[in-house]
Amino acid sequence: MNIRTVIRFTWIVVCCGLPLFKGKSEELASSTHLRHPVRMAWSNQGQSQVVVANSNSGSLSLVDLNTRRVLAEQSIAESISDMLMPGSLDQILILDDSQHGLRMIHFADNKFDRISSEFVPLAQNPTRIVIHPDSNRIAIASKWSRRVTLMSKGSSGKQSSLWQIEQVIDLSFPPGELTFIPNTNNLLIADAFNGMIVMMNSETQETYMACQLPVNNIANLTFASKPDTSTVWLSGESLNSYATTINPEVTWGVLMDNQVRSIPLKELQDPRRTSMHLGSVYGMGDETGPGGDPGRVLVKSDGALITALQGVDRVAIRPQLPRSYTDRILVGDRPIDMLLNREETMLYVLNQFSDSISVINLQQFKVVHEITLGPQPELTDSDKGERLFFDATLSLRGWYSCHSCHTEGHTTGLLNDNLGDDHFGSPKRILTLLGVHSTSPFSWLGKMNNLEDQIAKSLHQTMLHRGSIDDKAKLIATYLKTLKAPPSIHHARGNFNSNFFEVGKAIFRKEGCHKCHRPPHYTVPDTFNVGLKDEAGNVEFNPPSLRGISQRDTYLHNNGASSIEELLFERKHPDPTRTPINAADRSALIYFLNSL
Repeated sequence: MNIRTVIRFTWIVVCCGLPLFKGKSEELASSTHLRHPVRMAWSNQGQSQVVVANSNSGSLSLVDLNTRRVLAEQSIAESISDMLMPGSLDQILILDDSQHGLRMIHFADNKFDRISSEFVPLAQNPTRIVIHPDSNRIAIASKWSRRVTLMSKGSSGKQSSLWQIEQVIDLSFPPGELTFIPNTNNLLIADAFNGMIVMMNSETQETYMACQLPVNNIANLTFASKPDTSTVWLSGESLNSYATTINPEVTWGVLMDNQVRSIPLKELQDPRRTSMHLGSVYGMGDETGPGGDPGRVLVKSDGALITALQGVDRVAIRPQLPRSYTDRILVGDRPIDMLLNREETMLYVLNQFSDSISVINLQQFKVVHEITLGPQPELTDSDKGERLFFDATLSLRGWYSCHSCHTEGHTTGLLNDNLGDDHFGSPKRILTLLGVHSTSPFSWLGKMNNLEDQIAKSLHQTMLHRGSIDDKAKLIATYLKTLKAPPSIHHARGNFNSNFFEVGKAIFRKEGCHKCHRPPHYTVPDTFNVGLKDEAGNVEFNPPSLRGISQRDTYLHNNGASSIEELLFERKHPDPTRTPINAADRSALIYFLNSL
């Protein structure tokens, strides 16, 4: 596992004198805008109030749960990806993914104090923040820069709550969920797209364990506070690359299984473990109801399992783990986070697309209140398409959404056997949809020239949608056209070198790579025979765009190569008979590709 420490800081960057916030400073609670909340935490006033971080509006909302009113909403950043409230501090930690940094907001007397706030630059694209149980260390995952930043609580002359960067660690995969292991200095880090989990020491960066689980889209990675702190709980989906998108295999969860796993820590650390059977698996979808895109997981002290089913707008409650019986309670649109009160009688569910909090009485097993975070404007076609993209009810029996395979528009990198190539029995790697609108034609065989037609075919033949399709396909296409290709690893890490890039670019042209991967999109609308053949006998394929290629971990239609080096220099793609290039040219070419 390629993990190394690249930066060690013993100081903090504080930008008190710079304009930190974009947006108006006046009260926003009653204004009409899309908020898209992503995180909710108890305020320092106890369990009568919560603070909500809103991604789309870049604001914080203070909500009184007793009066069911928004007391305040304050603009903080252009956008927010995550939030953390250290329990003993009058402070809110915000991940500002537009400015790529950590904002420390002073919070007291029900007010968000922007004037005394601090800002710390982070590795690009920070997406997740967690705190050690001792409350003295935090870890931040940055997806596209493939880094984890470790910070510790420091002090300054005026305050004792500043956070200082200790180390920034390079990873070989894009981190998503992460959590500290209780009573240790160890950290669990999950891949943002597939089932890779790594255990490392947060002080020495020694890797103790790397495990590839048969799970994708890990959306929860936590240790329950009770009854057992030695078991890690994760949620996700398990795509069977050998199953097809025919009705029976979709209906019975053979193709895609929605699940929660509980894995004892000692089992996870056991070198004799078998990844396929690791831990206990609790299915979220079955004959009693849908379970698409499981997310946040809570475990009550009596062992009852509570799971937010993001794709089907429900919360699943499994009172007794040994029994498969599950209650599913309909909540708002895309439940993204949950809080359980101290008495474990009330559950508060944060709904991303409906900008609301559903209040569930766990004794009555029903929603008793719906708290709105504020009025929403009329949705644009792109907004509607985004909701459809994350909607698992578009698929047969609610097993999966577009997001299930194309995580946040990207890809799990897995194989899927559908009729995209008009055949079963020849599974293909799931392609990224980031920047896809400018890379026509679509699919591996390049048979679809229109994005709307490709989406309509997927809705009909892959998701087995039973309703009208054309209008939905147009809306989803409108949303996809707003998604940009991911940044290259060199740009994301801030180490792009234009001289090396130009050298590699010249070799790229010299070797004729531009004939199939023509700038600026680094693809062409043709198909080519490059010595590959799928199980259906197809030998001509449309070349995928190379933009963001450094953010992929497998290559070719069948995942036949696990690195660019293997693809070009071991398999000698696309022509095994060509003359090998020297080591210096190899390095320059790889640098160029990893900069696209």
